Amino acid sequence: MAEGTQGEPRPFTGVLQETRKGALHTELSEALAEVVAAVDQNRKAGEVALKITVKPGDGDGVVYFVDTVTKKVPEPAKPATLFFTDEHGRVTRRPPNQTEMPLRDAAAGEETA
Repeated sequence: MAEGTQGEPRPFTGVLQETRKGALHTELSEALAEVVAAVDQNRKAGEVALKITVKPGDGDGVVYFVDTVTKKVPEPAKPATLFFTDEHGRVTRRPPNQTEMPLRDAAAGEETA
């Protein structure tokens, strides 16, 4: 407790619920729900962080709270795509060392590549 203060500090939860007329509490609740759902679905860690900057006010005994809520929502892994490289370093989906077989539609009697 800071020197010169008396009594117990005010519970943080009460201050949180009154900041921005309750909008901060709602924003944090929604952010936490979103992150928890994404963590459960993607099996990766997430994060919700609250930063409160306390600024001096215009007179004695006046302070302003400026809050910032940040969240890191885990995203699903994106599948990798396999490519091959040819002798010139270009990428291709077909293995460059594999010979191509001429295929044809047996019913139509036409060749397809």
